[in-house]
Amino acid sequence: QRIRKTIIDHKFEKGSNMLKLTVSVGIASYAPETDTGFPALVQKALDALTSAMDQGGNQIKIVNN
Repeated sequence: QRIRKTIIDHKFEKGSNMLKLTVSVGIASYAPETDTGFPALVQKALDALTSAMDQGGNQIKIVNN
């Protein structure tokens, strides 16, 4: 959350334009007893990221096994 807030609060300038950035993050953990490998982990993280973005972005979603 601290990194997300730091990016949101930072004033990014491109020439005379001010850019406002937000951060959406999807986090997943690997559970060797149920996950089938690295592709499954990446898919879970992608699903969490998609969920964060679908809910308006600028948030962190964590997938619990």
